[in-house]
Amino acid sequence: DATGAVHAVALDGGPAGGPTSADNKVSYAVSRDGGTSFSPPTVVSRPGERLPFFFSNPNVSVDTRRKRIYVVYPHGSADGAWDIVLATSADGGRTWRHTTVNDDGHCASHMLPQVVVDEATGEVHVAWYDQRDGAGAVAYAVCRGGGATCGKNQLLSDTPFASYSYVRHGTGWLGEYWGLVLDPRRRMLHAVWT
Repeated sequence: DATGAVHAVALDGGPAGGPTSADNKVSYAVSRDGGTSFSPPTVVSRPGERLPFFFSNPNVSVDTRRKRIYVVYPHGSADGAWDIVLATSADGGRTWRHTTVNDDGHCASHMLPQVVVDEATGEVHVAWYDQRDGAGAVAYAVCRGGGATCGKNQLLSDTPFASYSYVRHGTGWLGEYWGLVLDPRRRMLHAVWT
């Protein structure tokens, strides 16, 4: 962040519980000495949340000006109906408030979220892989009020994905890594995906 602290989030768990598991959790830690040591991890996700091990990749962004930490991750049922959760901490990661970002209800697969905060405005930009219309796409929303409310979802990708497969390393696999970056000087948001 702007102070030099290194913030890290990770999914703690594994695939043994099935496509999603209440045994998995999202954890957060911070280093204030350049990554030499980290704080003991705190749990970001809520108790009992069913979290996917694959296609999860929690992501973190920090608003140092307003002293807020934002973490995004998916949760949902074994049938692939997953929501994107934005967790917000205003006390250094000790406690978290949770908001659902996707606006289509718990009926489709939303996965691999990315988050960046605009420190000039306090807006939180969230994007994710989405298949609410039966074909894959990249969806996006802006959250305000310290992550308390998120706006109407919109598409970033202009054409549907050729596939949206859960078969890792198969011919239709999308991969699990992509990026969302904010250029604060030019006031531009960039998203790159496969």
